[in-house]
Amino acid sequence: EAALDIAIYNAKVNSQDIQFILLDILNEKIPEAGWFDVIVSNPPYISHEFSGSEMTGQIRFEPDVALYATGEDPDIFYKKMALTLPSILTSDGSCYLEINEFRSQNIRSYFRNQGWGRIQTRKDLQGKERMLKLNI
Repeated sequence: EAALDIAIYNAKVNSQDIQFILLDILNEKIPEAGWFDVIVSNPPYISHEFSGSEMTGQIRFEPDVALYATGEDPDIFYKKMALTLPSILTSDGSCYLEINEFRSQNIRSYFRNQGWGRIQTRKDLQGKERMLKLNI
């Protein structure tokens, strides 16, 4: 909620008309809020088996809820989004997702298997595959 509050504040400061929705995609139905041109998500994407490892040392200041996926499947959010988001994205809209650099190919496959048309991997400032840009 705190991150969403900052996004709302930034939109107001920059005079942007953006509709933000806080939603637990695993447990809540996506509201009939119309079609979206852009969907941005930074879902939890680290398996609990890596907690306390060197990998998480770089992100030790992040809250656990932002890092670790529910249950044993670190890709649960991506699987759900691959299936659910096409129903609310406009035909020319885009979806941007932060991803686990070590699971890039697996995550891409969930979207490819659900018929997403254009799947692009983007690199972060360190040259790691950390984002997907998706179009239906």
